[in-house]
Amino acid sequence: MPVAFPPTFAALRLVPFNINPHYLEPDAATRHKGETRDERINEFIEYHKKPVLGLREGTALLVEGDKAILVGDRNAKLFMANKEQVEFAPNTDLSFLLSQS
Repeated sequence: MPVAFPPTFAALRLVPFNINPHYLEPDAATRHKGETRDERINEFIEYHKKPVLGLREGTALLVEGDKAILVGDRNAKLFMANKEQVEFAPNTDLSFLLSQS
């Protein structure tokens, strides 16, 4: 999440959901006791109600027309309001996200 509140989260409007790049799992061994990435994303979707796709290092979302495929060597994590988080394996078709609003 940004340090300063931007005028819009529309970004480039390439996809109708938010992408959280460089997504990291909470590290239980860390000395940092602030908010985790998961907590921040969940706070965001409570207010904005838009899905957030957490892309881990080494992953990307390849979008061509109405198709979206997770590429890379790690899973991605999808956060949606009022739903459990879902993990998706590499090469999963995530085209359904393109129809999210």
